[in-house]
Amino acid sequence: MSTLRQFVLWLDCPIEKADRRKILTFIDTLLDRRLHPKTINCYLDSIRSFYKYLKEEEEIEVENPVKSG
Repeated sequence: MSTLRQFVLWLDCPIEKADRRKILTFIDTLLDRRLHPKTINCYLDSIRSFYKYLKEEEEIEVENPVKSG
């Protein structure tokens, strides 16, 4: 949950407006902090799952900016 919180606090736009470019910029921020790729993947998994939850459970029309796989 803290990984998702860090993303939301970092994000400078509404969650539903985040796009692929924002995710790439966030990844750059994590790389600047010298986080390992495995850790960054954990961040991305949390963000991906959160957007999936918003769409499937909360029925919010939002595109998932984190590409699967």
